[in-house]
Amino acid sequence: MIYLRPHHILCIQQFKGYGYNNIFVENMFNILNRLNEEQIIIKEDFDDICKKCPNLVNDVCISDGEIDLLDNKVLNLLNIEINKPIYFNDLKLYLSENLTEEIFYNICNSCSWYKKGFCNFKNFKF
Repeated sequence: MIYLRPHHILCIQQFKGYGYNNIFVENMFNILNRLNEEQIIIKEDFDDICKKCPNLVNDVCISDGEIDLLDNKVLNLLNIEINKPIYFNDLKLYLSENLTEEIFYNICNSCSWYKKGFCNFKNFKF
């Protein structure tokens, strides 16, 4: 199983190797390589990506308020279920049917990675 926070559903599809440090980047590529082999569980707290993030200190995320906001936006706008196993291909199909450029903007416009130009709706591979 791969455990992901709701906003990471969008982030993993935009990831290009930029990250906080080598440990984080290596972990992300490991998760990306497993996406088509394992089921995904969407959860509301720290996930498999967070575990290697340098912003997670003593089980506290220094960006927690911003991250919670992103997670809530994904849950509200895409109506994705928590704790229900889903395959990545099914998730991509669901996103292709429900994610519009406007919804993407409404979710991601406050994210620092979006503001830096790393994320773009046109880069999604549905």
